[in-house]
Amino acid sequence: MKQQFTRKLMLLVVMLLAGVGSSFAFVDNGLTYRVIDNVAKTVKVTYQGSDAWSNPYTQSTINIRPTATNPLNMETYTVVEIDENAFCNAAMSSIFIDPSVKTIGNNAFQNCINLQNVDLSHVENFGSYIFSGCTSLTSTSVTLPTGITAIPAGMFSGCTSITSFPFPDNIRIEDSAFERTGLSSISASCSSIGSNAFANCPNLTSVNITFSYISISSNAFANCANLTSVKLMGEVVSSGEGGQFSGCNNISSIICFPHYYYSDFGFTNDVKENATVIVPESQVSSWSRNGFVNVQAADVNNVGGHVVDVLGDNYDVVGLSGKGTITVNGENADQMYGQAFVIAPNINVEIGFVPNSDKAWRL
Repeated sequence: MKQQFTRKLMLLVVMLLAGVGSSFAFVDNGLTYRVIDNVAKTVKVTYQGSDAWSNPYTQSTINIRPTATNPLNMETYTVVEIDENAFCNAAMSSIFIDPSVKTIGNNAFQNCINLQNVDLSHVENFGSYIFSGCTSLTSTSVTLPTGITAIPAGMFSGCTSITSFPFPDNIRIEDSAFERTGLSSISASCSSIGSNAFANCPNLTSVNITFSYISISSNAFANCANLTSVKLMGEVVSSGEGGQFSGCNNISSIICFPHYYYSDFGFTNDVKENATVIVPESQVSSWSRNGFVNVQAADVNNVGGHVVDVLGDNYDVVGLSGKGTITVNGENADQMYGQAFVIAPNINVEIGFVPNSDKAWRL
């Protein structure tokens, strides 16, 4: 029995030394790698030592090459991933990541307070909270993929040096993505905004969000104490569980064109009493009923263009439903702002009506 156990133990040691086990780790050029697939010869960069939080890398510059060599058997592996927690609390100020790396795990660079430059243009899969607490990152410090469709959960939370951000069109902002950042204004085209996505941003003063369809989740902008201007322009707003602007007591201007009116955005009583609210004419009474004192119908003076307001109970909008057409200067009008089209002055607007339609339009 003892000899059999000894043989099994020796076999296990040989397998590990040969790099057969998929969990085998080795060091090459100062970085620690863990084998993902020994047949495909792929590895991921992992944390140094046994505990990522207490054993960070100390290099000021990190260079992740396309391949790594196992010094025990001299086999070469392709580097395809950065492991979760791999560099959290690390000291580097810059990192070069080879395009072979397609995946970055959760918390990969969390609390790297010196990190200033990183190019992720080739990355395809992102974990959550990748740069959380990286207080030296700015909006120009990080290069994201051209076709990125979402900012992952917590990606830049606590990045206090991010004061502006070039949001890609039709982007999805996931939970806490920009919470506690230094953003001073937001101008973006979004498809959804997650819970606490922009919460607790002390420098945020204005929000300008456009969309075709959007879901704004609870506490999305909560506790942004210096927020004064809110502009939400889109076809439909799904407001989740409410409280989107809870704790934002200093909002003085609201322009809101959702297709359906929602009363649960979480505006405080101070905002309801003091803010000037601009909405489509058909929504004035709804906002007023919910406690807003100064509610005005949108017109050319307060939105920068004519307003085509859809009246009636049927909000299946002509032109978007295939029941009719709307053209602007001979081109199809594809930008719908809730129940109203905002049209710049001095251009031609043509509306094709549906026979027997219960809708009416006004310029």
